[in-house]
Amino acid sequence: MLSQNKHNYVQVIATIIGGFIGALLPNKLSNIPHLLMAVIIGSLASKVIYGDFDIGYQWTISDIYYWFITIIESLVGGSAALYIQKISNK
Repeated sequence: MLSQNKHNYVQVIATIIGGFIGALLPNKLSNIPHLLMAVIIGSLASKVIYGDFDIGYQWTISDIYYWFITIIESLVGGSAALYIQKISNK
């Protein structure tokens, strides 16, 4: 079930960094918004590297909670990246 341990905090940091990197990728030929790319890269990187909270292949309420949290974390990273990029371009 849900547990708080050291790996969960590392997973949060990795997701935010993934969102940060995803928002900074150059977007020349696609029409994908930077924040959407941040969510996709941050969430999938977190899922591939750390997995989710529960064990098994059944969808449960903890899976919905997991995706909600990782999307928010990726948005935080992506928003921070776009904010820093906006400030540095002034």
